[in-house]
Amino acid sequence: MLAIAVTYKAKPGKREEALKAARSCSEKTRREAGNGDNTFYAGIDDDRTFFLFEQWESREALDAHLKAPHLAEFRAALKDLLEEPPDIRIYEVSSFKRGL
Repeated sequence: MLAIAVTYKAKPGKREEALKAARSCSEKTRREAGNGDNTFYAGIDDDRTFFLFEQWESREALDAHLKAPHLAEFRAALKDLLEEPPDIRIYEVSSFKRGL
């Protein structure tokens, strides 16, 4: 399994547009084969900062997602909405357990 963690920071005045783009992309991503989770979170200290957490069953599923038209649309929208490039981190997970 792969876990993806992405931090975004919207430009001043662009928060609502960034949220709209994120919601649209997230809804479509959740329906993709191999997607275990796709959730955006808004920062509590800075309302222009967003965090995305995704889980993918395999690298192949992630690669298919990276070619999806809705992701290309999302990335294009972000070019005008973000203050800086997103910080993207990919983690290879060897095991997963719920709870403590």
